[in-house]
Amino acid sequence: MKRITVVLLFAVACLAFASDASAQTCQPYGSGGLYGPYSPNAFNYVANGGPANEACWSLFNATIDTMTCGFTNTNTFEFNYAGDVAQTFTIPATDTSRSHYSLVYLFEFTDPDHSPAFTQFSIEVRDETTHYVLFTDYYNGSQPDLFCVRREPAAITGNLAGHTISIRMLGTRASAAAHVRAFGIQFWGY
Repeated sequence: MKRITVVLLFAVACLAFASDASAQTCQPYGSGGLYGPYSPNAFNYVANGGPANEACWSLFNATIDTMTCGFTNTNTFEFNYAGDVAQTFTIPATDTSRSHYSLVYLFEFTDPDHSPAFTQFSIEVRDETTHYVLFTDYYNGSQPDLFCVRREPAAITGNLAGHTISIRMLGTRASAAAHVRAFGIQFWGY
């Protein structure tokens, strides 16, 4: 009986102190990349922006889907009714060499019903340290359909070293025939 108790306590202790595997995989993309700014100093702070899977993102009423973009298949975040996808990261306090930041993402938006009230997408980048919104972008069903387009809402200048940044995307679609998809999400410092 004592042996079983000791084994159970050991197992519980191992589980309690086990590291979270998903936290270890959420490393930023880093330097380089296909769609970022053309600067040798550029650094992408988003982890798994592809997305390869759901790791590093919180998803609500959104799924990972595959679509054809150009000549390749790519994974996307597909938003269902009232979908929400978010990621939060902290720029290291020692990262003081970058003073320009930009948000870049790829996007597909198709709505055969052209319903501005029920097919929508928005993205917001917020500095959680200062509580300021750094970037926003919005699209709805009254606008033309888009397929596999690059969007870069703006760039800002400043020092975000040590700041916690959150990226939040909200999407909803009126019907199964509509598609609201985002992929290739990047937040660049350069």
